Amino acid sequence: FLLKSSPDPIFIYDAENLRFLEVNNAALQLYGYRREEFLQMDLTDLYSPEDIQTLLDTSATKGKEGEYTGPWRHKKKDGSSVFVEISKFPMNHKEKEANFMMIRDVGSILEIKSKSQLFKAAFDNTNDLIFVTDNIGIIQYFNQSVLNVLEYPKSEFEGNSFATLFKDDERGTINT
Repeated sequence: FLLKSSPDPIFIYDAENLRFLEVNNAALQLYGYRREEFLQMDLTDLYSPEDIQTLLDTSATKGKEGEYTGPWRHKKKDGSSVFVEISKFPMNHKEKEANFMMIRDVGSILEIKSKSQLFKAAFDNTNDLIFVTDNIGIIQYFNQSVLNVLEYPKSEFEGNSFATLFKDDERGTINT
C-alpha cells in the first residue's frame, strides 16, 4: 500500500543481484520508464558507468536506516541525469532479501544552491557598491565594497533607509 500510494519515488530491489522487484508510479515518472521496462532492469542501470563503483562501494557499507544519503547522480531513460538522495531499508520481499528504497529528487535544490553560491561570490568579490533593500528602501544587506569606498562604519548602513545616504535634494529622485 505504501509503495503504490506514495507520491515519492520508491522501488524495491533484490539485495543479492540488485534486480528491481517492485516500483511505484512516481519512480516510473521520475526515470521515464514503463513498469515492464523498469522491472527488467537492475540498480546499476540507473548509474552511468563511471558511477557504478561508487554504487558498489556504498552498497557494501551500512548506512543509518531511514537517513537520506547523497546526492547521487542517476540516469533517466532518455540519458539525462537526475540528482537524488536515497533512503533504504532492508526487508523481505516474497522470501528474498531486498531493499526498500525511497528517492528524493534534489536536482532543483542543488541548482538553487549553486546559483546562490555564484551570486554570493559575485556579491562578496566585486568592487561595485551593492545594497539590498526591502520594498520600502531599508538596507538589509550590503557588500564589503560599500564599507571600503564610503568609509562609514557598518552601523551607518544596517537597518537605515537607502535614501539617507543622499543629499536632501536628491532623496526625492531616489525615493521615486
